[in-house]
Amino acid sequence: MILAFGIRLAASPAVAAETLPLPDYSGVWKLNRELSDDPAQALKDMRGSSGGSSGWHGRGGRGRHGGSGGSGDEAGDSGGAAESPAFAALETLTIRHSEPEVTIVDGAGREHRFTTDGRKSEEERSRGGTTKVSAAWKDGRLEVVTAPERGPKWTETYAITADRTQLTVTTKIDGARGGSATIRRVYDAVPDEPKAPPAETPAQSEADDDSVSAR
Repeated sequence: MILAFGIRLAASPAVAAETLPLPDYSGVWKLNRELSDDPAQALKDMRGSSGGSSGWHGRGGRGRHGGSGGSGDEAGDSGGAAESPAFAALETLTIRHSEPEVTIVDGAGREHRFTTDGRKSEEERSRGGTTKVSAAWKDGRLEVVTAPERGPKWTETYAITADRTQLTVTTKIDGARGGSATIRRVYDAVPDEPKAPPAETPAQSEADDDSVSAR
């Protein structure tokens, strides 16, 4: 009896150490404005805390890698998200997730592609310089870090509800001059459109007519 009890105790840690399945972010996601932060206000607070301009240039959108931060090159040095398409493009996200590859297409049609194994990729931005992008799992959530040579670092964390009805993307922007901002975006899952029934062919229609006549 004592030996059997000891065996059960020894096996318990192995059971507790089992890893949970990773979430699948695939789907089409629509921004819920009521539950999401106002990016313009967050960046305004960031500029104020850093004593002036945040040095925010946004994130280039011409490369294939990176998270869903959008392009933002058009925002200039002001960091004004309200007048920039960087955040407007995030109204809708289309995500294809086949571990370890993730592809995110924003509302402007820009595609961002990365792997979740922590490998760093590099891409050229429209303002020049190289941006390093890495993604990895952290506490069951996907974390994407974008670090350009110039400008702030973006850290995005993706979390999905168990029933897959909502996706939350928390973006932390560390400004080049010390300020920081955290922006929380909540997305609702867009239901799949019902498939239309296949159209009848002339042969099928004639067969149905013959069947009715036979009755």
